[in-house]
Amino acid sequence: MMPMRLGWALPILTLTLILALLTLLLEREKLRGGEVAAKAVACYYLTDVQLSKLAGRKFKVLVVEFEGLNRESVEELKRHGEVVLGYVNFGYAEEWRSYWPRVRGEEWIHGATGYTGEFFVEYWDPRWHEVVLEEVEKACEMGFNGVFFDNIDACVVVGEEGLEWAAGLNLTELMVDSIARVSELAREECGAGFKVYVNIGSALELLTDSRFLSSIDGVLREEAWYTVGDGRSIMVAEDETALVIEYLTRAGHAGKVVVVADFLDSKELAEEFCSKCWEHGFIPVPQPVWASDYSRPPPPGWCDP
Repeated sequence: MMPMRLGWALPILTLTLILALLTLLLEREKLRGGEVAAKAVACYYLTDVQLSKLAGRKFKVLVVEFEGLNRESVEELKRHGEVVLGYVNFGYAEEWRSYWPRVRGEEWIHGATGYTGEFFVEYWDPRWHEVVLEEVEKACEMGFNGVFFDNIDACVVVGEEGLEWAAGLNLTELMVDSIARVSELAREECGAGFKVYVNIGSALELLTDSRFLSSIDGVLREEAWYTVGDGRSIMVAEDETALVIEYLTRAGHAGKVVVVADFLDSKELAEEFCSKCWEHGFIPVPQPVWASDYSRPPPPGWCDP
């Protein structure tokens, strides 16, 4: 009987090794890009949103300003994006939002940020969280797959500004707490599959916090390789690019979808940018410099699969 046992043992061992190798390869591919499909492209569309400008296009991730849209509009948007997210300014309050008359003059609303109609807010205040959650509920009721929280790096900006009303506070920890709380409540309201993406901006170190990462599904960073100046593309400093890639790769390894939006002045440069993103497992937004306010989607033919 001994020879028969040895005869069976070798094929079983070989099969086990093959399965282990396949599992390892699959895990490595997953870590490289948070399971992002190769050559996927995203769209970040915030001003003058017109559905006609999306005709014939399909994006992996589509972030849109939803003020003025309705449920029918969102259903149409879903024809153009696998994951369609409603834009919410988390870090600052805006005077043109429907909530503004109710919050204007509140003690937790402060001075202007420097952008027209935008104001500093104590983003950790539960009353602000309620305002944000009202916006989330609107997006949920309209049928969005999730929300996109902008200006998460308010925790960095407020500290750098040295604002008296925030003196002595751990602004980073307060942002982690805020995102964790609001994300949890959003999923309780809209379902466990409701997505939360953030614009990480200069708050890259948040991507080292396990609680922060567990609260989000995806992250966007602008200007990783190219920014804009005088109407043309300008390369970001190499050390800054290396730092951004390091942190974004960490997020990808944690299973988060990583989106990068850079400003490009030609199709050729857009193709180069997209190739860099795909190489790192990121989803590119090849945004034209002439629409740096995100008033148009990426031009047709720019990195389309």
